[in-house]
Amino acid sequence: MKKLTKILLLALAFLPLVNDSSIFFPSSASKVFFFKSLVLAAIISFTLSLILDREFRKESTQKLISFIKNPLFIAIASFIAILIVSTIFALDKYSAFWGHIQRGDGLVGAISLFALFLLALLNFEKRDWLTFFKLTIVTSLILLGKVFIEFAQGVSRPPSFVGNPTFLAGYLIFSMFASFLLLHELNKGAWRRLALLTLVLSPISIFITQTRGTILGLAVGLLVIFVYLAAKERGLYYKKINIRKLSAIILLVVIIFSAIFLATKNNQIWQKVPGLARIANISTEDKSTKTRLLSTQYSIDAVNPAKSGIKNLALGWGPNNYVLAFAKNYQLEHYKYEKDWLDKAHNEPLNVLVENGLLGLIAYLLIWFFFLRGTLWVKEFSLEKIAYIFYGSVFFVHLLFVFDQTVSIVPFFLTLAFALHTSSDSTSQAKPNKGRPTTLLAAFLLITIFLSWVFIKNDFPAYMQMREYTKLKSSNGSTERSRDSVFEPFTFAQTTIRRDFLSNYQKRQDTRTIQEEALLNIAFTKAEEYKNKRPYDFRFTASLAAAYQVRANETENTELLKKGEEYLRHALTFAPNRPSYQFQLAVNLMYQGRSEEAFPIVKNIMEEDPELADSYYYYGLLLWIQDEDNHYQEAFNNFEKAFDMSLEEDLFLRNKADIGLIYDTLFQKFYNLRSQENVIKAAQRMIKNGHAQSDALQKIIDSVEQGIWPDINFGQSL
Repeated sequence: MKKLTKILLLALAFLPLVNDSSIFFPSSASKVFFFKSLVLAAIISFTLSLILDREFRKESTQKLISFIKNPLFIAIASFIAILIVSTIFALDKYSAFWGHIQRGDGLVGAISLFALFLLALLNFEKRDWLTFFKLTIVTSLILLGKVFIEFAQGVSRPPSFVGNPTFLAGYLIFSMFASFLLLHELNKGAWRRLALLTLVLSPISIFITQTRGTILGLAVGLLVIFVYLAAKERGLYYKKINIRKLSAIILLVVIIFSAIFLATKNNQIWQKVPGLARIANISTEDKSTKTRLLSTQYSIDAVNPAKSGIKNLALGWGPNNYVLAFAKNYQLEHYKYEKDWLDKAHNEPLNVLVENGLLGLIAYLLIWFFFLRGTLWVKEFSLEKIAYIFYGSVFFVHLLFVFDQTVSIVPFFLTLAFALHTSSDSTSQAKPNKGRPTTLLAAFLLITIFLSWVFIKNDFPAYMQMREYTKLKSSNGSTERSRDSVFEPFTFAQTTIRRDFLSNYQKRQDTRTIQEEALLNIAFTKAEEYKNKRPYDFRFTASLAAAYQVRANETENTELLKKGEEYLRHALTFAPNRPSYQFQLAVNLMYQGRSEEAFPIVKNIMEEDPELADSYYYYGLLLWIQDEDNHYQEAFNNFEKAFDMSLEEDLFLRNKADIGLIYDTLFQKFYNLRSQENVIKAAQRMIKNGHAQSDALQKIIDSVEQGIWPDINFGQSL
């Protein structure tokens, strides 16, 4: 059983390669399931070993006692304890406890990580750690090989098997850490050469992924190392090379290069260097920079006691509750640069602050402090010391621009366990007979029971539900029994399944069969069940409101419009400044014939920010819905103004179906009125937006410009 525990933990080295295309989020959710499955199997195996082997139980108890007083261990345990309290007081307790299926976060995810930390600490000896780092090198080389293949195929930011270039970059930091450690431990042989190859290829791949935060982290990591060596390592030589002087020279070169880069960052030469091109484009006018600055402000406001109360300052909004804080503090300006919701701060310390409060942030930063302090206090110079300094500084900077994900946080907790394993404090011998083996056994029994319950109740059913749902979609509903297995029990996969189920059958409006009509009604029922069970998931409620609006227009049932209005107002209590919900509410009211309430909603947004393109589009849409001949020109003017202001045509892409229908009708009306200017403008916009008959439209433009109005059968073709 002890060997099995180690084998299961070693298998985690292959975590980044796991990918199951039969489920939602194949490159991330599959990794979460793989991680939780292995941790559960490992803790069951370990607990059975404690039960069956009395000497092993005593040995493990003494080992844990030798670690438990280490400040790093205390900081980690304190952070988990604060997460538990934060979950109890969270607004959305379901989300805080279970987390998200794509990320495996929440309290359950944190306890799984803590269990992994304990298992690695109590089971791995030095040879096991070396084996794990060797397997990490194998995984890294497979990932790197795919990166270069994808790059050669023209992929601008290769994600490899991780599925996201940013998360891949985060994992490659750990790859470099593992390489450093193997170079430290091995004097020769194939593994040393493979470690050196990984150490060379990993930073190159990070530049290929163009992950700006990680590239900055690499620069900071090198800077920290060379500053440390220049200031501390006197008398250190490598083949007669004075390391201190070499470090000082490299620092000078780095400073000169940085100055040249900043002075010439607009030069085209930097646009040809992967990674540096994106860094050169960073400015206060950059959309990404603006949204991150705004998000930082939201995070600060979310824990400001004057705005959010003392509880949120101390304990935060709860694990995986960031989206509630984001929505509450959302500003209209944000909508101009980014339409998607942020359910995580793209800055891990800020994410911790919002979700777990000031107490959580202090514990989190103490983990980093004691992790790095244990390294810096070691007097002897070694590659192992460099590995810790490099990994700690690079990964921390990386986390200032992204949130943690399974492929990066699992290696981080393993690194913490390894650091504690090799620290001088943890290797001190505990006093004989101190500690009760039964206490350790009871603790692991409790964790085993908890994780087993979580796996049986949620993780495994959720995974199977996603697989079954894929089959359900391909069989167009299949049997009632198969549908029941998809929707019951209620797991954290239901968020995605029920939203997709409703969307899938609603979008078949023109071709829907009698069976699909029945399935659509079932989809609405399942969505209502979800809303009642998850009232704090306001985004789901808003999407359900939109579905009711479409259904109301399709069936001419005004009661469904009223239900959609009710749900939108519910969503707006969570996100009062979200323009998309306000626009959606205005359209809903317009369809109900309540124009006196609809128009002021959009006008207020236009007055607050006259540069928001969507306002003009929706104002034009309200005029269009009013369906009065004297409003068509004004509607058209607003549509055109919206498109002229819109960035990157995203306005058209988000409203493609509606815009296509509207412009076809406008073109016909203006053509019948022989309004030359409006016909040309409408036709040009239709061509720019990729109309199916762009060639015919261009011929019409050419004719109309010459005063020729050819006969057009609008019922057939242009």
